[in-house]
Amino acid sequence: MSASVRWSRSTSRGQSLFDQQRTTTLVPVSFLATRVNVGSIRLSPLGRAEAEDVGRHATAAYDAVFVSPAERAAETAAWILRGAGAQLPDHEVVPGLAGRDAEGGTATSMARGVRALLDRVPDGGTGLAISHTPFVERAAEGLAGEEPRPFGELEGILVTRADDGSIEIEELRS
Repeated sequence: MSASVRWSRSTSRGQSLFDQQRTTTLVPVSFLATRVNVGSIRLSPLGRAEAEDVGRHATAAYDAVFVSPAERAAETAAWILRGAGAQLPDHEVVPGLAGRDAEGGTATSMARGVRALLDRVPDGGTGLAISHTPFVERAAEGLAGEEPRPFGELEGILVTRADDGSIEIEELRS
C-alpha cells in the first residue's frame, strides 16, 4: 500500500512539534558527533549537555526509544531523557539504525526501517530513534523521494503517520 508523504523543511528544534491532529510519531535524530576525541565511543561533556538540552525542549513524552548499536547512541538517548525529566520507556537496540542493513542501507530500505519503527510506537504515541546521519538522510530520501541537504549534530527528521497512513516529514534543524 502506498501512502502519501508530505515534506516540510527547516523546522527549528525549539519549536513545538506536536499537536492533537497527529497520531503516531517517530523522531529519528542524528546523535552527537561531539566526542572526547576522534576515536572515542563516549560523548564529551559538551555532547552530553547538548543532548540534555534537546530533552528540555521535548514537547511530548517518549513512549518508545530506539538506538543504534553505538554506545554513544544509547548515551545520547539517556541524556535526552534526563533533560526531559523522563524515565526510560520501552526501548531497543536496532542494528539498522547504524545506517546499514541486509540491503546495504539504501534509501528505500532505510525508509522501510522507519515505517517498521513507526509500527512499534503505540497508537497516538511518540518514539525517539537515535541514529547516525547517513541513516537519517537516506531514510528522509526514501520516504520523501528527494535528497535532503546534509544534517548536522542532533538534527534529524520528525516522521508522523496519520490514521489514514499518510506520512508527514519535518526537518529538525538547529
